[in-house]
Amino acid sequence: MIICHCHGVSDRELRAAARRGESCADVARGCRAGSACHGCLPAVREILRENVVRELSRPKLEERQ
Repeated sequence: MIICHCHGVSDRELRAAARRGESCADVARGCRAGSACHGCLPAVREILRENVVRELSRPKLEERQ
């Protein structure tokens, strides 16, 4: 699904950026989502936030052993 219509950035691209640990500023510099009209910033932030929550709730390797 397209999240940033100004630059044609999809949710898949944003989730990949989130997995790489990119911030909103990194995303704006890289794929440019959120750098034009700013209408997609709430969705961009939410996708990045979802990844942080997922990573924090995942058991660490030491805890799994």
